[in-house]
Amino acid sequence: MLIVMSILFAQFKGSVGYNLFKLLGTVVGQSSTIGNCSLRSKILLTAWFLFTLLISLSFSVTLLSRIIQPTKVAPIRTFHDLSRAVQSGGHKLHAMESHVPFFLESEEDHVKALGRMLIRENWVIEYKST
Repeated sequence: MLIVMSILFAQFKGSVGYNLFKLLGTVVGQSSTIGNCSLRSKILLTAWFLFTLLISLSFSVTLLSRIIQPTKVAPIRTFHDLSRAVQSGGHKLHAMESHVPFFLESEEDHVKALGRMLIRENWVIEYKST
């Protein structure tokens, strides 16, 4: 669109390269001295300004939505995810004393790591029946 409009405005004033940079400047909000005072030039300039307004606002809205909305943290669904989250220090794992052998005797390395962290960090909960 930028190149096509540059060629169209070259019929009124300046070269294609000159108009290309002038039109690119209008996209980023600079004022423009493109074209002459003819009706056809004013119509092209109005169409171009509407196009740049649409592009600029679309970019602004997209950027703003990315800034405002925080990225969503992926939920913990598996023991592998849980192991990574606990080892990174972002989460804790509390388990009853009867569950510790399940962790320590597992064939999976990430589950064993959870068991070792349970013991090392003293996250084992004692079950008391009433």
